[in-house]
Formats: sequence, structure tokens, C-alpha cells
Amino acid sequence: VICLFIFALLTGFSLKGMLGLILAASNVADKVITTETTEVMQNLQQNVDNNTCHDSDNSKTESTRCCSPSMISVRRLRWDNYRKDIETCQSERSSELDPHSFDTIVGTDVIFSMALVKPLLKTMKKFSKPTTDIFLCVQVRCEDSHDYFMKKAPKYGFSLKECSYDSKNLLWGLDLDCKLLHLRLQENIAEKKRKLDDYTMSKSNQGREKKNKR
Repeated sequence: VICLFIFALLTGFSLKGMLGLILAASNVADKVITTETTEVMQNLQQNVDNNTCHDSDNSKTESTRCCSPSMISVRRLRWDNYRKDIETCQSERSSELDPHSFDTIVGTDVIFSMALVKPLLKTMKKFSKPTTDIFLCVQVRCEDSHDYFMKKAPKYGFSLKECSYDSKNLLWGLDLDCKLLHLRLQENIAEKKRKLDDYTMSKSNQGREKKNKR
């Protein structure tokens, strides 16, 4: 499962969701979950709806079809309030935002505000497991924010490597001043985090059971 962070500075960009649609259409994952903030959810949902089709949908030609709606979904995910968004998702009996459940997290244009660096790292940590690969394609829009992210990422338990030069296929990004970062949560920290979350959830469930008995 791929979780896609596409919170971008250009929140009105008409092609919002394009990367998620490409990944879903490429069959590189069983499911792609695109996420956004409340303000632009409608724009993202509309773009996804316009580029997915059911078998019975004859209004789209082969050249315009992208993927099945079962391959991609849209979820609200605010880095500064991700716990609430997880609860909302689970209340709908959906596991799409379950903690520590993603195989890959992809983010584009996500480092641009000092205030959002820590929330972003916390959110990535919440959804990561030791085998989760995180790829962030960024432009250095705000040098202070970028430097702060690079400094803080290891303190949140992530190994971090710039891989912009690892393949000739990536060199085109350098012409656009793009950097490709690869992060992975270190296993011992991820395991401790998951155990703590499991313990907290277990205690919470026990508390609900006691209330129900009363």
C-alpha cells in the first residue's frame, strides 16, 4: 500500500493527484491512498473521480482511462491533526489510515514551512514500519525549513539519504532544482513506537469495555 502526501504550496494546482493516479495506473501497489488537507480535498477528489472509471463506464475511451477506483482513494490527512483523521477513518470501518501500515510513503513539495516540519515528521513516523520506504521529492523553497528538516529527521528515528544522483533516470530532476530524499524508520525505534501504540490502543479498548459493562 502506498500513502501519498501531496500537500503542495500550489494548493489550487489543477493536476493535483496526478502522481497518485500514475502510481495506481502503473499497478506498482495494491492500493494508493492520496491525502490532502480540508481546503483542497474537493479538488483532489474531483481529479481522482475524473480519471477513474468503472467497467460499466463507457464515457471514457481507452486513451483517457486511468485506473479502477478500487486502486486509489482520497483521504483527509492533516499533519498537525493526524490522530483525528485516523479516528475518523476508523469510525468509517476503514483501515486506509491505520498506523504503521504503509509499505511506501511518497511526498511531493512537502517541505516549505518551518511550522510544518515537526508535524510532517511525526505523521510519517506514525504510518511507518521498519520496512517502509519514504521518498520525498522536494525543491528548496525555504532554505531554513529544508535545513531544519534534514537536522530533525534523524532525531525522529529516520535514516536519511539524498538519492538524486543514484540513477541517470533521476538526473532530469536536477534541472528543476529538485532533490529526491529517501528515509526509513530505524527498526528498533519503529518497534518501540508500534508496541507503545498497541499498548495505548489496548488500554483504550479496555476502558471502553468497562464503560459498556457499567
